[in-house]
Amino acid sequence: MARAANQYQELGGILQSDDSAARKALASDPATPPEVLYFLAEKGEIEIRRLVAENPSTPNQADVMLSRDDDVSVRCALARKIVGEGLEDEAKRNLWRMVFTILETLLRDKVVSVRRILSEAFRSRSDAPREIVMGLARDTDQEVAAPVLSGSPILTEEDLHSINRRWGA
Repeated sequence: MARAANQYQELGGILQSDDSAARKALASDPATPPEVLYFLAEKGEIEIRRLVAENPSTPNQADVMLSRDDDVSVRCALARKIVGEGLEDEAKRNLWRMVFTILETLLRDKVVSVRRILSEAFRSRSDAPREIVMGLARDTDQEVAAPVLSGSPILTEEDLHSINRRWGA
């Protein structure tokens, strides 16, 4: 118990210090306690929030907060993590189920590059969340809609006709 108390005291010292390198190390370390990652997501500067967004151990509540971050690079880092870059198929499916709320938030992001990351990642995936693919296909920005419209196995002929009718095509 004393060891845990010492660890939290040490972590608290890092969080309150001006040692940016130490805070970056905490933000990127999967072994960092979830409450520390949450604190860094909430209080850290942009580079630290980006590292927290990339960290696979970041708690869901912090990821939800980061999905609304003011900085686009933080939201893009989160989008790459959420779509499961580098994960096996089963791990991706589990991840997508767990973070559907975050995907929906990123789908509504005002910045095209954030939505485009989702579209590129899901364009050829037969196991991608249908609701997200449909949202991307209906996006008003061609950069976002085009990848899934041209290659998604999720979209049926009926879906494509429905989307085309919406745009008067």
